[in-house]
Amino acid sequence: MFKKSLIAVTAVFLAILMVPTIKASAENAVSGSAIVTESLATTGSSITLKKARKVRKSGYRPVNAKKLSASYKKKLRKQKKNWIGVSYGNYKSRVKAEQKSLIDISWEELKANSQVKITKKAFDLMCRVVQCEAGDVRYTTKEMTAEVIVNRARSYKGSSDPVYKALTAKHQFSVVRMSRIHTNDINGETVNACKDALLKNSHPKNLKFFRAGYYFSWAKPYTHADGTYFSLA
Repeated sequence: MFKKSLIAVTAVFLAILMVPTIKASAENAVSGSAIVTESLATTGSSITLKKARKVRKSGYRPVNAKKLSASYKKKLRKQKKNWIGVSYGNYKSRVKAEQKSLIDISWEELKANSQVKITKKAFDLMCRVVQCEAGDVRYTTKEMTAEVIVNRARSYKGSSDPVYKALTAKHQFSVVRMSRIHTNDINGETVNACKDALLKNSHPKNLKFFRAGYYFSWAKPYTHADGTYFSLA
């Protein structure tokens, strides 16, 4: 009888001792599951985000400057009213404004999908050159002017900044060396004309020259618009 009582007491005592261990094991099991779940959720989100970015990049379709949709034209009209100030001291703020003006694409996507390498510095100068050279004209004229720059830049593909190299080449875009390049404001339509020219050619890739008033005698005439005459190499 004494032995049975002793065994019963011992069993109860051991059971009491084991309760915290069982509870801790259960808590660890729950915590472990939560950690695994959280890890999987985080990893899954990361994978989904990367996939989404990839899809957006590959799914972007550059516009045809000669055949724009009504919705795109509406967006361009809105951007034409969006003036970006240009001065000697506002480089950072205007670059930010240029990037914000891009239609249907981010700066990172533009950079990744551009036909030639493009930097923030070169894109800013390109926008300013097109605004100065073309003036307050139709989008199509601005886009053609921008295409000339892109086609010239192809000659400097080995450079780390081919667009900037083309724009600053000697005896090419004279406006680059004029003071008004630092004070002539640009608008969002001009920014998108440059963007569209970088993403896709809507005209021949040998479209390399333009001037006001008449065609160059030594080049092949292509077309003229808003007083600017474009020629092929």
